[in-house]
Amino acid sequence: MTATTQCISPRDLASMLQVPLGTVYRLIKSDAMRDGKLPQGIRIGRRWVWRLSDVESWLDSRVKDQDRPRVYQKRKGSTDGKRTGRPRKADQIRQRAN
Repeated sequence: MTATTQCISPRDLASMLQVPLGTVYRLIKSDAMRDGKLPQGIRIGRRWVWRLSDVESWLDSRVKDQDRPRVYQKRKGSTDGKRTGRPRKADQIRQRAN
C-alpha cells in the first residue's frame, strides 16, 4: 500500500452500495468476501476497511457480469406447466373427491 491509498469503513461501503450497514456486517460474517459478494477487505484488529480502488474495481466487474445475458436452467425434474413439490390445498381436495 502506498501512502496515498484511501481506505473506507463499513459505513462508507454501505453508502456506496446503497445498502443498510447491517447488511454489510451480515455479509462480512457470512464469508461473502470469499464468495465474491463483497470486495476483499482488510481486517485491522476488530475493524474492517476496504481500499477504495478495490471496491471500485469490484463494482466494475459486477457491472460487466450483469451485461452478459443470463442463462436460466430448468430445475431438475420440472416439467412445463406442471408444479413440482407439495400440491396446493385445492389440488388435495380435488384428489380426495375423485
